[in-house]
Amino acid sequence: MIVLSLLSLIPAWADAEVTASVHGRAPAGQTVHVMIRVRNPTSEPISYPDLTNRPWLVQFETTDPEGTKRTLFSTPPEHDTDLTWTLAPDGQRWARFEVPTSDAWPVGTAKLRVKVGDTALPQTRIDVVKLEPHHIDDQGAPVDQVFGAESRLLSVAVHENTELWLAEAGRLRPLATVPGKVSAELSVARIEQAIGRWITWTDNEGVIWKMRTQGEPSPLRLPWPKLSQCGRAATDASARLVLPLCVQSPRGEFDQLMAAIVEGNGPPMTRHVSRVQPTSLLTNVNAGGHVDWVLVRPGALDQVQILHTDEHSRPTPVSPLWRATASETIVAASWTMADSPAVQTTLNDESEQTHRLVGPR
Repeated sequence: MIVLSLLSLIPAWADAEVTASVHGRAPAGQTVHVMIRVRNPTSEPISYPDLTNRPWLVQFETTDPEGTKRTLFSTPPEHDTDLTWTLAPDGQRWARFEVPTSDAWPVGTAKLRVKVGDTALPQTRIDVVKLEPHHIDDQGAPVDQVFGAESRLLSVAVHENTELWLAEAGRLRPLATVPGKVSAELSVARIEQAIGRWITWTDNEGVIWKMRTQGEPSPLRLPWPKLSQCGRAATDASARLVLPLCVQSPRGEFDQLMAAIVEGNGPPMTRHVSRVQPTSLLTNVNAGGHVDWVLVRPGALDQVQILHTDEHSRPTPVSPLWRATASETIVAASWTMADSPAVQTTLNDESEQTHRLVGPR
């Protein structure tokens, strides 16, 4: 992300600090987005034109990768509205803009200068590229989500780093650039809850990382030296990260399955789940915003439900869903719908069974 800043030079706006942020790489065929921030650095309230409702005050001077120069802006009305923002001391307001015609730019290097009124911010370079992700994750939807736009998380290797891009509603949005080549995962989250979902990945050193779609990456810090993520994370209705972790003993053997629960920027809370290692773990977030895990073993299915209203660290109850007879073995398990979320299993004799979940505790 490139940030351009300048103190306003217009007398009426002289006390404002104007900043424009734009990502330095833009996917070909996508409109370039610019975020303009206006900040009051003084100790007294100030007024500034309402850029959201007066977009004609913002102009874009562009040079596309083929060298064509344009000055682009919204057509002003016959009479300006004179709407203003009132900014408290150290207060700020944001306005997002799209650069017109930028979705038609070919691959190459473009140049952009943003002008707010008569204030011209420094020119910046934008590399228009064809994104080539090495990993695409689109498995973050609950099993019963049948509406809304699909979300996809793209991990794109760039030199020694990885760019993370979120694709929603036909638009690609840059999230972060992180060190190393990683394959990040979306947490399961219900889009109707309108909360920022979590993203997780493991770096080349085995460290588990987390971030919100509108936040900064940070490592998951826990006292166990050997941890691995052993299933997909979830974002519950309280906007908490619920992450299944397999803890290893000092000798490298499985020790326990536990849930790490992270709320905001606070330290994680941990809850013991089981001393038995699952062969796979299925994650869902139900209509109530609670997290359901199904622990799959060759001869057993167990359900764990973590209520988003729980704030304690007691061990999480495990509810048996199915136990095999002597000749039965699960060879595959996946989520399905049977009036409500359920698990479908395929056994070693190729028969299929559907197992309904138990309700809230």
